[in-house]
Amino acid sequence: MVNGLPAYWPARVFLDGTTQLFEQPEFRDISRAREVFGLLEERDRVVELLRGRADEPDDFDRASVVIGSESHTHGLEEISVVTAPYRVAGKSVGRIGILGPRRMPYSRLTAVVDYTADMLGRFLTRLAG
Repeated sequence: MVNGLPAYWPARVFLDGTTQLFEQPEFRDISRAREVFGLLEERDRVVELLRGRADEPDDFDRASVVIGSESHTHGLEEISVVTAPYRVAGKSVGRIGILGPRRMPYSRLTAVVDYTADMLGRFLTRLAG
């Protein structure tokens, strides 16, 4: 078992609103945009980026922010990620997050991501019950 799921459970990534990222000035440069498109096409890298520092047991239960080069992912110095875990029946089963430019309003987005993760967890718990 990993985070309440069987070890064989595949990591799944759902992306929405990715075109909005490219409306930001940081990504109008074609080489930067190409790097981000490359990342978004590689689902395993997106999962790794969303997990961020959540591999530590203490970090999986709270929201996290990874800013630019903290992600240790080459070419993504201009990208930041705000993620939070969601739970089904009290068990952490995944993370949701926002990927955007380094200059994001982190405190506001952390609250939005936490709230959304909580609502998603409640909804999925009701479906499972």
